[in-house]
Amino acid sequence: MIVFGQKNDTLAIVKELNTKEQYSKSITLFQSYYPRHKNDQYAGWIYAQTLHYSGNYAESQRIYKITIQQFPGNNDIKLDLINKLVESGDLSAAIAQIGLFLPEFPTDYKFVAYKTLAQVFYWKGDYDQAIKEIERALVIYSNDQSAIDLKNEISLARSNWVSIDFSHFTDDQPLTKLNPSISSGFYVNSRLSLGVNADHTINSISDSSYSTTWLKGSAKLNFIERKAGLKVEVGTIIYPSKEKSFTGKVELNKKLTKYLNVVFGASYQPYLATTYSIQEKLMQTQYGAAFEWYNPKGFIGRASIDNNHFSAIDNSYYTTSGWLVFPPLKLKNFDLRVGYGINYSDSKCSNFESIETLNDILTVWNTNYQIEGNYNPLFTPNKQLIHSAVGLMEYRPNKKLTMAIDISYGFSAKSNSPYLYLDRDKGGIIIIARDFAEQSYKPMDSNLSLNYQISDTFSIKGYYKYKKTYYYESKSIGITARIVF
Repeated sequence: MIVFGQKNDTLAIVKELNTKEQYSKSITLFQSYYPRHKNDQYAGWIYAQTLHYSGNYAESQRIYKITIQQFPGNNDIKLDLINKLVESGDLSAAIAQIGLFLPEFPTDYKFVAYKTLAQVFYWKGDYDQAIKEIERALVIYSNDQSAIDLKNEISLARSNWVSIDFSHFTDDQPLTKLNPSISSGFYVNSRLSLGVNADHTINSISDSSYSTTWLKGSAKLNFIERKAGLKVEVGTIIYPSKEKSFTGKVELNKKLTKYLNVVFGASYQPYLATTYSIQEKLMQTQYGAAFEWYNPKGFIGRASIDNNHFSAIDNSYYTTSGWLVFPPLKLKNFDLRVGYGINYSDSKCSNFESIETLNDILTVWNTNYQIEGNYNPLFTPNKQLIHSAVGLMEYRPNKKLTMAIDISYGFSAKSNSPYLYLDRDKGGIIIIARDFAEQSYKPMDSNLSLNYQISDTFSIKGYYKYKKTYYYESKSIGITARIVF
């Protein structure tokens, strides 16, 4: 009776410790308790769970398998092992275990196993296999709502779609853009999907208008077994001068762990940020890499480096950046994340130039005259460093409506600001010279969106964007309609 009492007391203490997430104390108790109670299925089961919660997945799986071998008739332990494998992100191992246990499972357990397989294949991106598994589950229980919902979700992922967008953009360069666009995606199979996009932008600069048309097509390859994806995009852009240019983009992403993803990308695309680059062709070659961490219940972050090269003007700039937000604070239908971001940019040389010619300046020159300049044809940062406070907010009052706000506020930002003055070169000739002075500023980037899911196949989203940089202040508003078919 003493041993029996000790057994119950120890397991009860462990359960209580686990509810408080004090797993190290639980494991210490089990290290002396488990060797004496290996023939108790509940001791092995709870020990395996505790090891899993502590993050020791390998030892947890070993104890699970020992316990299952000792008690092959306990299907609940088998399902729990499968769930723990899914939770730890070892989806391939979960599929393998289900394959071993499935022939022995009674009907109820087969239903759960098929539904789990469908969920796992869905997460892996193998939508064709996922739909097969969920249909097997629905053969057993055709009215189970969770299985029906999962089938609908998988079916949407395998669907084609069309998206129509219209936006209005303005900044204080001044530059105004009206931008209607249409894009569409076509599902071929789990390993291939295709896309097309047509974008027409009417740019207004002072009293003149300039239109650009950009047509693109893409193919996305999903290498399921490799946990990787490749997207290839090709297109053509037609400038206001009617000159055309090829565009292209390649992006490779690889899932390293359950939450960690690495992305490599390269592109050849137009630069369309300044009033000067709108009117004349200016192409840029971009390449970079990023590490992305995404845990829906934990931390979310990204670290990246990007390089932009402009061969036509022999210039380039690069950007390194990173941000991290804490696990969400949940209040009913409201989620809030806060965090920190950092960004550093620098360029090979400055494109800040005088608006006036030297002769015009000399005509009106006096000691108080200030030479005005502008970035032509692109914005070129000079030792620009930004420390930001980051906030991500999401509010879901019901299943159909979602409101999201993303804010990045630069509480500390510095950049070398260019200025122009008259000087003489080595030969004594008067020239317009350039120098820099450190300047502090407060950048901000905010995005507000309101998405309404009218039906399973039709949604509409309105959005507003505000951006304040070292160069300009901009506002953008738009609406997007999306149809799935």
